Amino acid sequence: MVYQRQKGFSLIELMLVLAVMAALAVAAFFIYSKVQVARTANQTAQTLAQAQAILKGVFVSEKYNELTTAVAVAGKFFPPQMTSSPTTLKNQWDGAVTINGSDARGAPITSGGAVARHFAITYEAVPDDVCKRLVPSAALNFGRVVIGSTTVFDELTDTKMDISEASIVSACNGNSTIVFVGS
Repeated sequence: MVYQRQKGFSLIELMLVLAVMAALAVAAFFIYSKVQVARTANQTAQTLAQAQAILKGVFVSEKYNELTTAVAVAGKFFPPQMTSSPTTLKNQWDGAVTINGSDARGAPITSGGAVARHFAITYEAVPDDVCKRLVPSAALNFGRVVIGSTTVFDELTDTKMDISEASIVSACNGNSTIVFVGS
């Protein structure tokens, strides 16, 4: 009796290949979203660093009383895709970005007797996963960072504090407002 050998794959072999492909697709989906978050946080940190460098180049006297969002838009301190009108900026999450002269705590100072020796850049509606990655990388370029009402880094005031990862994680909840204060 002569047995003929079948050609092709068995059903079990095909199902095993499909299972491996499905597992790889699921893994890629989860990894891709984490990579996207990291990329967005890095781009935003670079944007903040560039804006700060331009600011310091324009305001060489380090008196930021005249600094407003409209001045930042006119001076092209931020990329063009963030400009939503001649006087306003928006981030990629559709939150407002404001910039102004401030005190060391980030409170606005525009005119009057006090000299604004610092500036504050405020990002609104930052997703918590991006917030957790953005703040540690961008904080090193600024003297103070506040998420909501929680100060997570401070080198400008008398109550100096190193960057606190635990504070960042607990403060980044929902769509956060982050204030970066520089001088």
